[in-house]
Amino acid sequence: MPNISNQSVYDSMLARQLQTLSPMQLIADTSGGYNNPLFYLIAKLNKGKSKQWDYEKYEYAIMGNRTIIETITSVTQSGNNLVVTYVPSAAGVDPFRTNWILLDSSMKRGRIISHSLGSVTLEPDGTALSAATDFQATTFIKNGWNASTNRESRKTEDLTYTQETDFNLAAVSRNTKYIDAEDKIHTRPQIYGNDIWYGQEKLGIQDWVNQLTKRWLVDERAVVQGYDGKRNTCGGILWSVANRGGSVIPANGLFTLADFQDIIMDIRNKDASPNLHIDCFLGSSVLGELQKAIGTQIQYSGKNNTFGGDKVKGIDVDEYKYVGVSLSFLQFPEFNNPMGLFSDPASYNSSITAGNNSALFINTAEIPTIDGGSVPVMELFHRTSRPVYYKHIPGMIDAGKVIEVVDFDTPESGLASSDLPGTTALMYHFGGLNIRDAKGMVYWKG
Repeated sequence: MPNISNQSVYDSMLARQLQTLSPMQLIADTSGGYNNPLFYLIAKLNKGKSKQWDYEKYEYAIMGNRTIIETITSVTQSGNNLVVTYVPSAAGVDPFRTNWILLDSSMKRGRIISHSLGSVTLEPDGTALSAATDFQATTFIKNGWNASTNRESRKTEDLTYTQETDFNLAAVSRNTKYIDAEDKIHTRPQIYGNDIWYGQEKLGIQDWVNQLTKRWLVDERAVVQGYDGKRNTCGGILWSVANRGGSVIPANGLFTLADFQDIIMDIRNKDASPNLHIDCFLGSSVLGELQKAIGTQIQYSGKNNTFGGDKVKGIDVDEYKYVGVSLSFLQFPEFNNPMGLFSDPASYNSSITAGNNSALFINTAEIPTIDGGSVPVMELFHRTSRPVYYKHIPGMIDAGKVIEVVDFDTPESGLASSDLPGTTALMYHFGGLNIRDAKGMVYWKG
């Protein structure tokens, strides 16, 4: 019988690299075949790292929207002035200040000369005010700017702004792959040029990364009490688009050039950055329609594609520019998977799936934070001491020892840690993907 040994964590190339400081860079490497473009982009935006957090709830401060808008309930004339009442959106909080300009839905302006909770008195700012036409009930009143007199700033008081707190939840993602001792002992077909037992490790990682990508794409944010205990779910990209200021556009037909132009203009209007870049993850039908409409203007990147700032293998990237916005077009495997999450037939065209006519547009600019810094638009975080755990669990053949298969009497052979005739590779992640602000994201829902 041959002498065989278990593959120790120190001898396994995959396990050794997954224990490096930036394991996400390894499993996001497109040349390794583990992932898809979306996972790669997330890893690149985070520079292959993840933020460590000591609690299940990942809390952070956000600036929110500092514009004030309230619903008008009534308006009455008082000489040349108007008395406008409204229902405060924050109970018990008077949001307005003396000498500020307020505007109605028609952009008619008035200057605050007095205010109290739920009421403001406005004097005309240039043109006369009329209770019959201006600041009408059920429309909106919005704050503009301070308008002090030329000589002095009397009674001028800025708003006191209190930061908001948002949160996400760390969720467990794990996978195991059993490596049979029989596959080590006997000659087997090879996978990726290696014995089948070694190929099982790689396939296990591929499957795990696929699970992570699906979770980060469609998971919702919640604490769920199941039959076997509590589990967290982490808000994914599509949940964040719907709940963090992005746009979800249900499709009622095939994607068109006009739809594309409207989406890019929507993102452009929300971000005036001169160097705006949008990554477009497209179903095959969406990409086909765009190539038909603007095919002569799309620049194919070629074999040495650049994506996420680096050259990548295995991804075809088309480049395009519209209204000063640079765009990268990529086919998204999950949208085109005939057995995937988006494989239901499209209700408006049974010859394609909903995923074929789906698209996700992501402005990759970083999000500013209240301390003057910035964070990735899609931020990885983890609760444990490492972003990713990858370990071997020894079975009957102890890790790192040479054992004669028939030598049952030698104590030096070591003790088996389980009754399995082989080992198990364990992949584990306790964290999630967080999106603070999704206003630069649009989901065309096929």
